[in-house]
Amino acid sequence: MLTAPLPVNESERIAELRRYAILESPPEEFYDRLTQLAAAACDMPIALLSLLDVDRQWFKSRFGLDTTETPRDEAFCAHTILGAAPFIVADARLDPRFADNPLVTAAPWVRYYAGVPLITQAKLALGALCVFDRQPRQLDERQLSMLTLIAAQVTRELELRLHRARVQRKSALLTMTQRVAEIGGWSMRLRSRAVFWSEEMYRLHGVTPEGFAPTLSSQLALYDPCSARALQAAIEVCARDRTPFALDVSLARGDGSLRWLRTSIEPDVGAAEQELIGVFHDITAQKNHAAAQNDTSQQNSQANRRDTLTGLASRELFMEDLEATVSRVGRGSQQCFAVLLLDVDRFKLVNETLGHRAGDELLKQITARLRTQLRDSDTSVQGTRAGVLSRFGGDEFLLLLNELRTSADAIIVAERILNALALPYDIFGSEVHSSASVGIVTSDTSTASAEEVVRNADVAMYEAKRAGRACSVVFSESMHKRLARHVSIETSLRRAIGTAEIYVVYQPIIELRTARVVCAEALLRWQHPTLGAISPVEFIPIAEDCGLIIPVGRWVQQEACRALAKWRASDPDHAPSTISINLSRAELAQGDKLVAQLEEILHQSGLPAHCVTLEVTEREVMRDPEASVKLMNELRGMGIKLSMDDFGTGTSSLGVLRDYPFDTIKIDRSFVSDLPGNPDVLTVIHAMVNLIENLGMTSLAEGVETRAQAAVLQSLGCTLAQGYLYSRPVLCDLMPGAIADMAGRCRAEPSVP
Repeated sequence: MLTAPLPVNESERIAELRRYAILESPPEEFYDRLTQLAAAACDMPIALLSLLDVDRQWFKSRFGLDTTETPRDEAFCAHTILGAAPFIVADARLDPRFADNPLVTAAPWVRYYAGVPLITQAKLALGALCVFDRQPRQLDERQLSMLTLIAAQVTRELELRLHRARVQRKSALLTMTQRVAEIGGWSMRLRSRAVFWSEEMYRLHGVTPEGFAPTLSSQLALYDPCSARALQAAIEVCARDRTPFALDVSLARGDGSLRWLRTSIEPDVGAAEQELIGVFHDITAQKNHAAAQNDTSQQNSQANRRDTLTGLASRELFMEDLEATVSRVGRGSQQCFAVLLLDVDRFKLVNETLGHRAGDELLKQITARLRTQLRDSDTSVQGTRAGVLSRFGGDEFLLLLNELRTSADAIIVAERILNALALPYDIFGSEVHSSASVGIVTSDTSTASAEEVVRNADVAMYEAKRAGRACSVVFSESMHKRLARHVSIETSLRRAIGTAEIYVVYQPIIELRTARVVCAEALLRWQHPTLGAISPVEFIPIAEDCGLIIPVGRWVQQEACRALAKWRASDPDHAPSTISINLSRAELAQGDKLVAQLEEILHQSGLPAHCVTLEVTEREVMRDPEASVKLMNELRGMGIKLSMDDFGTGTSSLGVLRDYPFDTIKIDRSFVSDLPGNPDVLTVIHAMVNLIENLGMTSLAEGVETRAQAAVLQSLGCTLAQGYLYSRPVLCDLMPGAIADMAGRCRAEPSVP
């Protein structure tokens, strides 16, 4: 028996396995269902979820086998974890690695083995999902694909298990921290006005649970009259407007001591009954310390040069230091400098979902991380303010790096900052993920003035946003040209809306089996009078950024529905049965407004709802999954169909196919373009089509340009196709002719779809 070698990263792999804390855990129904599913899908008597420990393999779940573990030397899965692909043993008795293996020569009498490694996000294999048979055999392509998909689901569940454990640990730590920090919990149900105190609240207020019954009126009576009136008014406003607040109140306790409490109260948006929740924190020591300060004028002067939330340098102080740096470089007394402008990505979303208090807390935690990343080596100019960190306003930060060795050092600092900011944040018990877009300016390109440096940093930061966020971009002069074109396009787009420059074209979608046109996709086009044809790839993101996408999207929906109604009226036997319309993230965010808008447009056009298909990408719906699912279910309830665009381009997952109510899944043209000559792509598309169709959805291939591609797609079971092979996008009035031309070509070559 040949023992499998250890992976090169074995120590890291074992540490990763320990981190998941799953060894010796009790059976769990979810894993058992997946193991049973693997056995059924592969028609195998034995299926195991095997985890490879130091000297054993332990079965988290097993089907068809009684034992819970075996020595690692005997484990087939020890070979599986050496690679990323499925590991197959067609006949163990004929394989010299396993012929004398006890699992082969005795029960369970293994002859055939297939295993898929369970690889974590850290690229480490914990074990394998595997199936056995007591007879030599082979899995067909569909069965191997199913085994791979189930293994991916196992890995995803392991990641979720790790996340849940991490959340539980954080919750326990938060409870302990509140007890040590003397923070009391408070809540009030709005309907009954019932007030609930945590144990710490009684101690903070100098009363006991036995001698004090908390109600709103009895609690207010404990405070001085001014504090009581302010707190009562703030609670009423919070209950009415659903807005959080923070307030300091004072009380004289029974022992004669004057105490100050800071309360933060907000609506509990997740509660079944309308409720306010909050905390009370003893800040007496802070108040006493502040009262002891006697140099108020000096304090006020310093405060004006510091950001009140983060304590960082103000805009004024930063610009003074930057002007001094620019002057030193101009005189030759300093070699170089760099300015980094950081803009927090999607910060508005944090404010909107968790509240402004959470947004402020996120900014403070970002500030702490930025300070940590500014090492002495980054700020090393003797006799000058070597490094200045400033909150420039809102969610923007500016960092001045003096006397770098080379301008390239600024990129190193930026990458280090991006890595630090990408780690999750604990915001009042909620795990928040954030990132930043960074614009970099060095003295190689900008030395005229401090204003020019900051302006150019802003241009570079905008380029980082365009590049996908969470990255850094170094300013170059060519960026000004792109910015000028961006501004020109935005201005021209505002003027062009409602003119003949903006128009809609339609591309037929055909059923591969019958070559019949079943749908047409509405596509927006712009013919600029001087710039010529401007690609939607360029002008639609600009429309989204400046808010024009909402009126443009409504107009496209109206035009598309009118076009389909016109085709159906003129030639009902050959007209497409549905029209497909793309939705942007801004339109999705409209929610109920979008539903009402579509109802009005359908009524005006006379079309039934089932004639309209709306196309969205996974990236757009995942921005707010809960709201997206709610909206999509409402649209489906109206009868409107839903299509997922760009499937397979890197962000798509099985969870989206499971959790979102799509009718059609569009296979991206990047896959189709490699047909028919690429066998790997052929396998991937085959698996995609099988998965889509088996889940009860319709598969649609984009970008079909050759007859060979169409023939292969049809042989793989793909239902619909779209591309230049059938027709380029055409104007509304040309669609009947395009359909007739397609029908004529199909009659001339009936063997080709």
